[in-house]
Amino acid sequence: MLEEKQNIDRLIQGVKSISQNRCSLSEDEVKLLDECIDLLEGLKQEKTMDKKRVIFSKAIEILIRLFKDDIHNMLDSFM
Repeated sequence: MLEEKQNIDRLIQGVKSISQNRCSLSEDEVKLLDECIDLLEGLKQEKTMDKKRVIFSKAIEILIRLFKDDIHNMLDSFM
């Protein structure tokens, strides 16, 4: 349980660092990152595995939405 919370804390710190260190983010992107952080903070408090999965999935969906163009560009460079 402690290790799980530490992993979530590391993920939260990573998302916060993205938000703080990328001046090219739009207001909408910053709002999405804040939403992701809120979800992950709530994840630490959740008890049931099913709800944890739903919350984690929502957070990952946000990150994918934010970085989908970067991911596509990175993949295209390898092709």
